[in-house]
Amino acid sequence: MGRGRPTAHGAVPHPQCHGAQGGRRPDGRGPPRRSARGTEAARRPAVGGPVARPGEAAGAARAAGRHRGGRRPHPPGGAGRAHHGRGTRRRAGEGAGGAGRRHPPHPGTDHGPGTGARIGAVRVPDGPGARGRPSRGDHPAGTGRRPRPGRSGTLRPRRAAGLARPPCPRRAVTAPGDGRHRPPPALEEEFQQVQEEYERLARNAQGEIIKSAKLVATTLARFRTNKAVFEGPYDVVLVDEAGAATLPEVILATAKATRTTVLLGDFMQLGPVVEERLKDLDRPDVKRWLLPDVFQHCGIQDPEDARRHPACVTLTEQHRFGPAVMSLANSLAYGGMLRGGKQTAAPRPSDDPEIVLVDTDGLHELARPHLTGRRSGWWPAGSLIARALVDYHRARGEDTGIVTPYGVQAEATLEALRDVESGGGPLAEVGTAHRFQGREFPVVVFDTVEGADGRELWMSLAHREPGASDWARNGVRLFNVAATRVQTRLYVIGSWERIRSAKNGTAFSHLAALVGTPGVRRLRAGHLITPPHEDGRNLGEFGAALADVLARHVEVTGIDDETTFFSSFEDEIRKARASVWLWAPWVANRVRGILPLLHEAAGRGLRVTVFIRDDTDQHQGRPDSQSLIADLRAVVHTVVPVNVMHQKIAVIDERTVMIGSLNTLSQSRTREVMVTMRGGHFARKLLEHEHADLFARPPKCARCGGTSIELRRRKNGVWFWRCYDTVCKTGPNGRSNAWNQDIRVGGGRS
Repeated sequence: MGRGRPTAHGAVPHPQCHGAQGGRRPDGRGPPRRSARGTEAARRPAVGGPVARPGEAAGAARAAGRHRGGRRPHPPGGAGRAHHGRGTRRRAGEGAGGAGRRHPPHPGTDHGPGTGARIGAVRVPDGPGARGRPSRGDHPAGTGRRPRPGRSGTLRPRRAAGLARPPCPRRAVTAPGDGRHRPPPALEEEFQQVQEEYERLARNAQGEIIKSAKLVATTLARFRTNKAVFEGPYDVVLVDEAGAATLPEVILATAKATRTTVLLGDFMQLGPVVEERLKDLDRPDVKRWLLPDVFQHCGIQDPEDARRHPACVTLTEQHRFGPAVMSLANSLAYGGMLRGGKQTAAPRPSDDPEIVLVDTDGLHELARPHLTGRRSGWWPAGSLIARALVDYHRARGEDTGIVTPYGVQAEATLEALRDVESGGGPLAEVGTAHRFQGREFPVVVFDTVEGADGRELWMSLAHREPGASDWARNGVRLFNVAATRVQTRLYVIGSWERIRSAKNGTAFSHLAALVGTPGVRRLRAGHLITPPHEDGRNLGEFGAALADVLARHVEVTGIDDETTFFSSFEDEIRKARASVWLWAPWVANRVRGILPLLHEAAGRGLRVTVFIRDDTDQHQGRPDSQSLIADLRAVVHTVVPVNVMHQKIAVIDERTVMIGSLNTLSQSRTREVMVTMRGGHFARKLLEHEHADLFARPPKCARCGGTSIELRRRKNGVWFWRCYDTVCKTGPNGRSNAWNQDIRVGGGRS
């Protein structure tokens, strides 16, 4: 959409854009704005007169057209809603009978805002995960409420103007056999005819109201599907959150403007969601028109591009967050362009940091991401800490938004919040950054799902240095969206070891540079969950209060030649009613104390399944360990050997999860930490991730018919069963030739 590019209605200038969103109005009145990109005076056209809002709008784009005088009836509902003043002014010379006629503008007349121009505005929804309440347009016309079924199972409409109520005969027919009274077929047919006539009138009224409105607000999706809205034309089209729309959607909207199009958005926030199969197509037309957003199409990808562009106006003053978050946003995305209003520079007490890095180092298995993709996954640490932070701020009357890059982590956290919810609703909003774009919260928890060990995930590799891939650049945009949703305090959950060792230029390196500066503090999660008798120094007032909240949700025991954990474990097993799942890599003398408990549980009808390391492990292959494993097999239903297994987990009744660093079947002298978490969804999610039900059913060897089957995983990620019977797996030449069988996990590869 270059400057002066002709459309069906004339030239369209380059979009206006800005590098930062604004919060409050420049005059200080009104609530904070949703956007973090600076003041939004450019978004508020001084337009009076009727306004139509077609259907449900997750966000609004305003477009306007020529004024058509005359009073119109209020819509019965449907896809549009209009707001008129107390009186409708007629034009000079317009008689009473001309109030409803359409008056095209006189040639050469300037119909700008306030002079009868018709503005149409379109806004992109906040993201693929955005949710909203149904608008009037989603309910039967004229009701403004949800439909109620009639006796015949169809919707019962209210009477439209000019329609008489259908006759209600007193007689009814009785269905043979069931004794229920039903309306005669003739009445049902008449009812259907009335309903169809009602819907036709509602559509006509809706179209007339939209045509007479000076301001039409809709989403891009409704814009192209609602005929009355799409027909236009409009003098001015404003597209909000233009960067989150696909290029064809923006072009379609701008084509309906006869004078001007203004695009508002942030090129450093998330772009449109494009299907992966389109990205893989090596076609010039797809690469030009479907993959880039409108800012990329106009040559704007960073703050310097925006400064140099002749048709781009940057709004640089923000009124949402304080100086620490602003410094982070400037280093991440805006190159120092962002400035704060006076209210954002208010001094804060030393123990009231604006950014808190919650360091997950030292939480062992709790902070180990479980991969669900090559660079994505979930972990228990984020759900646990986020739940405690929500409680901490909820007691202080502050709302919290929890943002994470991955949908699977959002699901786990949402379930953790459901465990303690009250009044039937969750304690906080949880979602991916796509869902929260355009939103703001007093407190934001950004769960990065980045642990110290294992593979680096998306946020660790996010950067926009020269040569960066679109995936790496989009990671920075996601990080920027998550950080700039906040008003008063931002929590970032992640491994300090991972963050401080990040490469220069990455998003994590910018965060690491701020830790220790005014308003930015690092808090060790390991200190927050330390048992009361252990070292709890240097937490401060804020840290001590958070540790107290965390203690309400977590049962943690430091073990050193004592049985506190095993006492809790025994209590949980004795209360179990359905199932016990154990992941314990090594089997040692500790198992002798556990076997009677498991034997008693199996005797009550519980299904007991245990996953251990296979005998290729040096410890497991010893004769004494093999003897203990045989005793274990004699007690429980299923024992599955797994190659190179390291998880330490207990799941009881698919509701209680005990997870951490303690090996239930072998621990003796080491100091360990185990966390007990309750929640049906979380427990099932963990079992699903471990493929527990599938892996608990090893097949017999198809060659020897034996049951000596172990579980392994190839380098390409494919799980498979393998027979480890010595006779069966040894070929005639003495080499290993073990039978194996691939496992289809979830209908495909793991």
